[in-house]
Amino acid sequence: SLAGTGLNVTPGFVGLPPEPYVNPETRPPEEIDPAGPGPGQLERARAYAITHIIFDDAPNAAAWGCDDVHSFHDSFLSRVMNRFDVSTQGLRPLYIGHLQGTRPRVFSLSNVGTARILEYAANRIVLKTDLATADTVGIADLAYPGWEVSIDGRPAEAITVDNVLRGVVVPAGQHEVVWSFRPLSVQLGWLITLLTGGVLAIISIRRLLQSRRTEVAET
Repeated sequence: SLAGTGLNVTPGFVGLPPEPYVNPETRPPEEIDPAGPGPGQLERARAYAITHIIFDDAPNAAAWGCDDVHSFHDSFLSRVMNRFDVSTQGLRPLYIGHLQGTRPRVFSLSNVGTARILEYAANRIVLKTDLATADTVGIADLAYPGWEVSIDGRPAEAITVDNVLRGVVVPAGQHEVVWSFRPLSVQLGWLITLLTGGVLAIISIRRLLQSRRTEVAET
């Protein structure tokens, strides 16, 4: 979703967000005017597969391309944003609308053929594609370092769609596309663990052999 409440709507990743989230040319729009979108805001929101927008006031639904707009109360957001209404002695509502025309969770750039999700987990995503021609198949997730992709079990080259989403060029026909999260930090961690375990094992064996040699020498 995309918030227009003046709050940070992109994950901070412990203060170190990915570059697309801080680059003014690629980050999701955050300053939302309920009266209507600014230049490029609506196009970028749809390209990033944003499905809902939260407004701090009743929006111009037609200008934003939203339907199913309704108000709601959120005690946490309202108190953080100091949305107290003196006239009613209560908290002013927020508004949420469903953005029309946004990209689906998985998509092909030419929209010729089908691409659907078979499995979706935190570190593994499986897609089934059936394309008339070779096409870029994207998934509405951040192109974060550490993701690897294969097609029918063979490694493929991951690409970036619209500067921020993950994608891969898939041949025509039916194929299985598998995304796997294998960050370098985790691989290095396993390597360090194995090396450390190996060193400790060697030290233990040497000490055991030395102890036995000492016992033999004493007898």
